[in-house]
Amino acid sequence: MGFHIIHIFSHNISVSVNKERIRVFDRKNEKEKFIPLEDVAGIISATPEITLTGYAMRKIAEYDIPLLVCDSKYQPAGIFYSYHSCKNTEMLRSQLELPKATGKNIWRKIVNAKIRNQAAAVENFKLKEIILNLAKDCYSKNPDPLESYAANIYWKNFFKTLNSDEKTRKKRTRSGINGMLDYGYAVIRSAVLRYIAVHGLIAGMGIHHKAREGTFALADDLVEPLRPFVDSAVKNFVLERKKQEINFKEWAITAGKILTNPVLIDKKKIRMLYAIDYYVKSFGKAVVNGNSSFLKPPLLK
Repeated sequence: MGFHIIHIFSHNISVSVNKERIRVFDRKNEKEKFIPLEDVAGIISATPEITLTGYAMRKIAEYDIPLLVCDSKYQPAGIFYSYHSCKNTEMLRSQLELPKATGKNIWRKIVNAKIRNQAAAVENFKLKEIILNLAKDCYSKNPDPLESYAANIYWKNFFKTLNSDEKTRKKRTRSGINGMLDYGYAVIRSAVLRYIAVHGLIAGMGIHHKAREGTFALADDLVEPLRPFVDSAVKNFVLERKKQEINFKEWAITAGKILTNPVLIDKKKIRMLYAIDYYVKSFGKAVVNGNSSFLKPPLLK
């Protein structure tokens, strides 16, 4: 599988499929581009004037390609996701019958990885050590208060480093640095959803986040250690522009490129998109074997 992210910002764009390739046609300039379906990691549409054929939607679903639809501010408004199909009955049964104790141990490892990645994203050595110690405690204490405490330290430092008017993390703001974070998380989450589908897991059945109508609890669980990768990209993006007004279209393209960046997983460095595949597959192994040691989350450093 490839790692092309198709960004559609211009008006008068039509998307169709021909010979197992996505055809992106600019009607105004009469230009077209072809990309093999197997090489497409995701499609991000930020224009109300895209034309998408029914056959293209069918093939997008068959290839487990998430389609992220944005509003006028380039913020995610919805996602088109392939319907679940059972590809591994053993894994499906294991997920359905997962013991609570095993689920809790997997969640401990997820929180540990998230806090470790937060520590890696912090440049202040003293704060880094404090956050790392919280990560170590995840295996002997309730990880949820530790995650909350680490987040409180982490976000104060994050916004202070950026010298931002925003002081705290706020979800669904659709603007500013918080809006950039939400967008980046949505891009990463769409990739997680893709590989949940590829490996035949049920996206709506998580181990910690509660399953609610219209939600993907497992994706919300698995995306947690990946958030600091987005945070670091946001920080670099903002600092490089030195107080310039944030261009969300430019950020949207940068956010998509996070999936091509090399990351560390299981002592190997591979592109983020492939690491997410490896990570989700390792979750499946942990579920089937009833052992959290099989879980291999990507690490920032």
